[in-house]
Amino acid sequence: MRPDNGEVRWIYSRAKVTRDEAGNPVSSIGAHLDITERKLAEEELRASRRRLDVILWQAPDVITVLEADGSLRPTTARVDGADSGAWTIADIVGMVHPDDRAAAIRSFLSLVAGREAGRGALHEVRVCLPDGRMRWYETTGANLLDEPSVRGVVLVSRDVTSRHEARDRF
Repeated sequence: MRPDNGEVRWIYSRAKVTRDEAGNPVSSIGAHLDITERKLAEEELRASRRRLDVILWQAPDVITVLEADGSLRPTTARVDGADSGAWTIADIVGMVHPDDRAAAIRSFLSLVAGREAGRGALHEVRVCLPDGRMRWYETTGANLLDEPSVRGVVLVSRDVTSRHEARDRF
């Protein structure tokens, strides 16, 4: 709807038509509600979310949120060319090198249990990628299960393979 000033307004309309026995309309009752502010707020929220997604996509880190029910919140990150958005927690644990897996699981369970307040310790593990290559990742975690806007455990991982390769050369 456009008022006389040319401004675009969003109007929600609801009406009920009363009909006679032949099905012809005889009366109607309805209401119109200006929902422009709500629509503008929704668009701002979509734009803000899109901006955050674009920024996170550019980050070299992999950000994963483990929900309270054990599911993984889709992430915008990719792990060395592989789309990590469809992985499960079992997929991730299965990719950790067998020699590093037990320590990684203990650390994660400690974080989930809340024994590590706030941000969890930094851990480095070897990860076996789906294409067979092995990479080193360092991961920190934050138990935000009690934070209403997150309600999950946030894991931030970074590929540090080049650091290990440089150290091994000397």
